[in-house]
Amino acid sequence: MNKFLRDKFIEVREKKAEPAETDILKEIIESVLSFSTPSIFENEGKSPKVRTYNISEIPMIPISELGWANADDDVDSDDPNAPPSQRRGLEQYLSKIPGTGFEDKLNAVSSILEDGINSIPKDNPKEFIQQAMAYLVFYKTLTMAITNFNASAAGFNFEAFLAALMEGKQIPASGAKTIADITANVDGERVPISLKLYTDKGLEVGGSFFDLCNDMLVPNKEWAGWVSANPQYEGGAMRYIACTKILNGDGIEQEGHIDFYQFDITRANLFEILSVTDKGRKAILSSRNFMSALTEYMNTGEKTDALNWADNIPARSDTSDSAEISSLWSDYLDKADLSSLRKAGVDQKQEKAIINTLVKLYKASIESSQNANKLATQGALTAQIALALNSEPTREDKKAAIAIRDSIVLPLFKNFKTDVIKTRDARGQFLDKSGEWVTGPEVVEWYNSLTPELKAMAIKNTKGYLTHSHWVLSRGATIKLGGGQPFAKLEIGAQAVMRVLESARGALMDEVFGIFDQVAEMSNKLNAFFANGLAEPDQAQGAATAADNVGTQTRKVADVNE
Repeated sequence: MNKFLRDKFIEVREKKAEPAETDILKEIIESVLSFSTPSIFENEGKSPKVRTYNISEIPMIPISELGWANADDDVDSDDPNAPPSQRRGLEQYLSKIPGTGFEDKLNAVSSILEDGINSIPKDNPKEFIQQAMAYLVFYKTLTMAITNFNASAAGFNFEAFLAALMEGKQIPASGAKTIADITANVDGERVPISLKLYTDKGLEVGGSFFDLCNDMLVPNKEWAGWVSANPQYEGGAMRYIACTKILNGDGIEQEGHIDFYQFDITRANLFEILSVTDKGRKAILSSRNFMSALTEYMNTGEKTDALNWADNIPARSDTSDSAEISSLWSDYLDKADLSSLRKAGVDQKQEKAIINTLVKLYKASIESSQNANKLATQGALTAQIALALNSEPTREDKKAAIAIRDSIVLPLFKNFKTDVIKTRDARGQFLDKSGEWVTGPEVVEWYNSLTPELKAMAIKNTKGYLTHSHWVLSRGATIKLGGGQPFAKLEIGAQAVMRVLESARGALMDEVFGIFDQVAEMSNKLNAFFANGLAEPDQAQGAATAADNVGTQTRKVADVNE
C-alpha cells in the first residue's frame, strides 16, 4: 500500500464513517485534478466496460451544515490549519458552473439536463472533471434540499444553497436590518436578494413596508456600490427572486420543477409597483396636505409647517408588524439569561440555531394572525427546537426540545409580553383623524414627479411607513413584474439527478466513479472492522485491498507513475 493511501487508512480508523468518507473523496478528487489526464481520453470513442451509476456516488455537502454558514466563516477559526467549512466545500464545487448572474448559471445547469455532461468540451480534462462534478453536485444537493424537508425548512435550505451558488451570504433573521434574505455576486457587484419559494398556487411577495422602505432610503453598505452603479434606482433598491415549485409525490420521491421570476423594487418605482394591490395602495397612502406642501417646496424652495406634520404623531405601539416585533423579540433573547440552555446540554451552535428558529417562528405567527400574543403552536415549537438540536432528531432530542420549550422558551415569552408588548395604537387613531389620504394613480403620478431626494421624504410620510403596515403582491402581479415568463426553470428530483448522472457516462467518469466505489468499500470495511472490535481481520484485509485499488485507479486517472 502506498504512503498516501496508508495515511488515509489510518485517518479513517480515527474518524466517524460519513465525514471520513467525504474528506477522503474530496482529497482524492483534488489529487486527480492536480494532474493532466490525456491518456484517459484515448479510449473515449471506444466501448468502455458498462458500469452501474448510483446517486450515492455523487458527493453532497450535508444540508444541515449550510444553515447560516457563509464562506467567510472559515476565517473565524482559531486553527490556521482547520479544514474549510462545508459551505466553502459546496462553493468550490458550484464555482465551476459558468456565468456571472443567476440567469447565466441556472440556464447553464438546465442545458446540461438537456444536452448531457458529455456536451462539456473535453479539450482540458481537468476542467471537464471539475465541471462535470459541479453539475452533479448541484442537482443532487438541490434535490435533497427541496424534497427531504418540510416547506419551511426547504425554503431555508434553498436560501443557503443559492447563496453558495452565487458566492454570496445568507442573512440571519435575528438582528437583520434589511428585508434581504441573501446576497449574491452578480457581475462583480454584491446584490441583495429577497428570496421567496412557494407552491405555484401559493405564490405571493410581500412583507414589512417599513423595512422595505428603509432599504429604499439607506442601502446597506454591503450593496451600496450596486445601488450607486445603477442611477435609475434613484438611491435604493432590492432585488426579488420569486420561485414556484411544482412537485408531485412525497418526501424524497418528489419530482417536478422550480420556476424563477425576477424583478427589482427601487426608490424610483416603489409607488407604481405597490399601487396594483389593495394592501400596497394602503401602504402608499399619502396626506393631501403633505403632498401639496412637498410640491410647493420642490417648485419654490419654501418650507411650510405641513412638511413636518409627522413630528406630532404619538409613539407607535401597534403589535401587528412582524418585522419590528420579531426584532424586539430577537433583542429580548439576546439580552436574556440563557445559561439554563447550557445547563440543559445545549452548545453555542445549537443555542444560536434555537434563537434564530424562535425569531422566525414568531415572525411567521404575527404575519398569519396579525397580533403578537402567540409565539407559535406547541407542536411547531417542539419540532423546530428539535431540528435546531439535531438535523435528524431522535426521540431523546424531541424530549429535550419539549423540556426546553416548557421550562425555558415559554416562560421567556411570557415575560416578553409583560415587559415589551403593548396593545394600544394611539398612532393609528391620530392618523385616521389627520385629514384626507390619497392613493392610487393620483399619488403615483405625484410621487413620480418628485426628485429622488424628495421621494425619500414622501416615503417617510406615507401611512404605511408611519404605521409599519404590510404589503403584498399577488401571484399574478408577481409573475407580471417578472416579465410574464420565468427567466429560468430547473427540473428537480431523483430522476433528473439520474439523467444527469447517466449523461456523464464515458471512460473518464467511469474511472472517477470507480475510485469513489473503492473509497466507499474501504470505508465500509474499516467501519465493520472497528465496529466488531478488531476481531475480523478479513474486514481489514478488504479495506486494504480497496485502498490499493484506489491507489491504482487514481494513478491511472491522473496519468502518473507511483
